[in-house]
Amino acid sequence: MIYKWSFLQLFTFLFIGSLFAIFHLLASPLQNLFQADVLGLPGSFVSSVLFVGIVLLAGHLLVYFQHRKKETFLQHPLWRRVPFILLAVLLLSFVILIVLFTSISLPPDAGIDYRWVIDLFASYFILLFYFMVLSVMIRWGEGLSAEKTLQRTFFTSLAAYILLVFFV
Repeated sequence: MIYKWSFLQLFTFLFIGSLFAIFHLLASPLQNLFQADVLGLPGSFVSSVLFVGIVLLAGHLLVYFQHRKKETFLQHPLWRRVPFILLAVLLLSFVILIVLFTSISLPPDAGIDYRWVIDLFASYFILLFYFMVLSVMIRWGEGLSAEKTLQRTFFTSLAAYILLVFFV
């Protein structure tokens, strides 16, 4: 039996995959569009926030739909150990990423041609950060409902990325 939440998870996953494919096909026009100032903000800031927001929203929806399928999903005892596991995965991922980018020589036009790889790596680290924040909020957070915890995690992650992009 397929739950409606499983269908919505599949739809979210396919929608994000399709959105990335469209972004890849329209990479050059989008790059030109976001070179201009939008609302007085640099275009790169706007495009970064949109990308992070879309990835975080997709991750949030996938976790929310999983919670709706199984109410005890966020109460599993494993969530108490997940911050430490994700910290190890994050450090290992950074090491692998550094080794990959220092050992591979990329062509000069790799930014546009291989944008999908960059988007994939960025999505991976964004979702890893989202799950890190979620696991910390579950482990050391107040006794909030699961929906409030998920909402707080989404907005905290988004605010952290906006501040990171704005100040860097």
